[in-house]
Amino acid sequence: MEIAVIGNSEFILGFRLAGIRKTYAAENDEKLTEHVTSVLADNDVGILVLNSSDMDRIPRKLRVTLENSVKPTVIALG
Repeated sequence: MEIAVIGNSEFILGFRLAGIRKTYAAENDEKLTEHVTSVLADNDVGILVLNSSDMDRIPRKLRVTLENSVKPTVIALG
């Protein structure tokens, strides 16, 4: 299982430096939704890390899916 991180470039930088390979820069709402959808479809991802402010920008239906997701487990930081 891998860890995926989605957020702005400053948020994901530390995770990249720590060796997390699946980091996705999402500077706008469209990219954020696109990356979240692709990570949910990726069977290799066991943990998804997001900035808590980005959770508020995700469309409601997708946010409910994330909140109820067991795999990947979603962690909102910040």
